[in-house]
Amino acid sequence: MSLGVALFAASMALASGVESSASSLPQRFEEGTALFDAGQYAGAAEIFAELHRQVGDPGLLYPLAQSLRLAGRCVEALAAYRSFVDASADLRSRAAKADSQARIERLTVDLNNASARLVQMRTCIGRLGGGQDRAASRMRKASGDAQGAIASLSQVWEQTRDPTILPELAEWHRSAGNCTEAQALLDLAVSQLGALEAITGDGAEDLDLTAGRAALGKARALLAGPACSAPQSLPRAQEDSAVVRTTATLTASSSLANAPAGPPPVRLTQIPHAATSHPGWYPWAVGGLGGAIILAGAVCFWKDQQIQHELESQGNDTGRFSSGQAYYRAGIGLSGLGGALVVGAAVYAWATHERSSISQPVIGANGDGVVAGWVFGF
Repeated sequence: MSLGVALFAASMALASGVESSASSLPQRFEEGTALFDAGQYAGAAEIFAELHRQVGDPGLLYPLAQSLRLAGRCVEALAAYRSFVDASADLRSRAAKADSQARIERLTVDLNNASARLVQMRTCIGRLGGGQDRAASRMRKASGDAQGAIASLSQVWEQTRDPTILPELAEWHRSAGNCTEAQALLDLAVSQLGALEAITGDGAEDLDLTAGRAALGKARALLAGPACSAPQSLPRAQEDSAVVRTTATLTASSSLANAPAGPPPVRLTQIPHAATSHPGWYPWAVGGLGGAIILAGAVCFWKDQQIQHELESQGNDTGRFSSGQAYYRAGIGLSGLGGALVVGAAVYAWATHERSSISQPVIGANGDGVVAGWVFGF
């Protein structure tokens, strides 16, 4: 992988007469280049950063940025690429003074690559810093919370400025009928991600570059696909398709057949079964526990009766008498507790069933007039 204009920057720094470090500059640069070629990108970055501090030449920012990127230090690489691009006017002027067409062309390639790497580094930052939030947004979308998912993913975009988010966010806006927002996001995605096509001769594809190009392809496919259209009102029958409804129209009696026309007929609407509540297994479990406790109390009473028979046949025994009294008290306590649990479970089951069976009015409106909906539970 070429370090591009850095070679030119080093030679220009020497020519400018940097006194204290001019003698060691070429050697240190060669050391950094050797580390870079050996895949030791963190070490190469340290050397190029040191050279840049000594010389202050912006041309050294490109090899520094390349090393930081390949070392996985996206935030620092983003800053180095940006500084290199910001210094493009100075770099072009110096390349022109050197009167070398090869150097001018190499500088142009490096500046284009650096501009594209800015987009890639934002993708890297988004992957590392916003990956979990992005996954959470997708989970909200899958659960049916479209507006919440859009708001969540929009926040991830604002925080990371990762352009690979834009096509997905635009697609969600289109699904919600937000055509203007979707179009603006897709245009921005193509504008930013299109810069990645300038990366040439810069080594193998990596995860973020591949993701960026895939997002660019998706944005272009959405733009070339069917046009976005805002949702239209559906017929009433289609609006009610997701809800189980039974409608009964109250007809006038024969004595009112000639009465003046009045309000539209009232309709009774059944709300989905999921809206009701049911006792479930809780009262059965509590009632069963209460029964078991009552049975234990019965055993205690039986044990007390045995002891009483023994005392009658064998004579008084203070110890046995106390034991019998203990069984008797335990039987009373257990029976009371078990009975309370059984009664409580029964009352709970009855109250829950009654609550789910009682009608609760829900007033709404449709195209025919006022509708009175009623919640039924079974």
